[in-house]
Amino acid sequence: MNFKFRTMLLSLSIVSVAALTACGGNDANNAGNGGASGSASPVATEGAAPGKKVTISHAVGGDSPSRDKWMNAIGDAVGTELDIQVLPLEQMEQIYKVKAGTNDLPDLISYHPGARTRDDLQAKDKLMDLSDMPIVQEILEDIKQYYVEPDGKVYGVPGQALKFGGIAYNKKAFADAGVSIPQTLDELFAASEKLKAAGKIPFYLSAKDSWTLQIPGLAAFSYDQLQSPGILDNINANKATFKDAKNFIEAFDTMKKMVDQGYVNTDYLSATYANGQQAIAEGKAAMYPVLTSIYSSILDTYPDKINDLGFFPWPVAGDKTVTVWPPMIYGIPQSSKNADAVKKYIEYFASSEGQKIYFETLPAAGVPAYKGIELDESKLLDPIKEMIGVTKTAKQFATVDFSVVANMGAFGQTVQEILMGQKTGADLAAELSDILAKNAKAKGAPGF
Repeated sequence: MNFKFRTMLLSLSIVSVAALTACGGNDANNAGNGGASGSASPVATEGAAPGKKVTISHAVGGDSPSRDKWMNAIGDAVGTELDIQVLPLEQMEQIYKVKAGTNDLPDLISYHPGARTRDDLQAKDKLMDLSDMPIVQEILEDIKQYYVEPDGKVYGVPGQALKFGGIAYNKKAFADAGVSIPQTLDELFAASEKLKAAGKIPFYLSAKDSWTLQIPGLAAFSYDQLQSPGILDNINANKATFKDAKNFIEAFDTMKKMVDQGYVNTDYLSATYANGQQAIAEGKAAMYPVLTSIYSSILDTYPDKINDLGFFPWPVAGDKTVTVWPPMIYGIPQSSKNADAVKKYIEYFASSEGQKIYFETLPAAGVPAYKGIELDESKLLDPIKEMIGVTKTAKQFATVDFSVVANMGAFGQTVQEILMGQKTGADLAAELSDILAKNAKAKGAPGF
């Protein structure tokens, strides 16, 4: 899999979804309705007077003023209002699972694609099939498999830009310490020693928000795919396990070594994602393993620092890889009473006009997930330019937790135990192998 991104002028892009025709009927539970056009006429749905704005509920993870701004702008364009419900990032997945189990999901959902949506949200029973929406045909071919099920059903479409996993770094901190971007793990340790001597926190960890601890291993697994072709297919067929993924295992053991050598922040167990953003933006920390979505958050809170930052992939010797996170889905619960309004919102978001609003409001978002959307590279922020530069030379693989045959679950808490010396990377690999095998067997996956 090798994604090809276009970075020209967004305002001149022409996308076929811009000419979509309006859907017919007002049956909120009819998943087969086509999508709405990008027009700004208000939508009347069940329970709403004709011409009156409909309010659609939407639950999102974490606070972000710029995100709320573009979401409301899309809503204004199609004549809907959004009730944005902000969930704590660390609790978002569990809250969504509970809401799915009690049929209490919001009108518009945003969740991890692939196995995570399929299993966590009981997609087949709880979500509408969106396969007849024209925008499905506009999803980038390289990521379509994470949204289109083998039987052709679609329970969600991309609701964000593509992001990547690797290491955010502070360019000024690197310059002050006289270090360059590490290309290997040995160079990572050597750079950390120089950064520590220069008075910087070389490698920031935020274990309080334990999802951030997963990033190094998920990024490193792409090297396992590069160096051991077919390993993912073999894991999904029960012919291999995570115990065979040496780079995945080594990444977590590397994090433990960073702790042991004093290269991480002393409060790493209690530090949060917000703490990490501040530390890397202000240059107190030099490196932070994280998703590139951090740049949008920093643009909200430290806008004058955004161009001090850069991005590089997890450093392993040899040819480089970068791990892609396909965007969170936009999906519609079968229980929604405002499905027509939500469909119109989603269609407009994916149109050229909607994407223009999205990327102009959120210039650090990442890379478009829909065909024909082009960005003006001259206007991109520095870390996004560097991120796109990496994608032009490194082999790209989607994150394994979206690609496995069954949900392998979150494992940040186990990484906490690794950092405290209670477990090893090999222990984690064995645990995940057992969890995946159990879940795959329960759903009747072939070979398990």
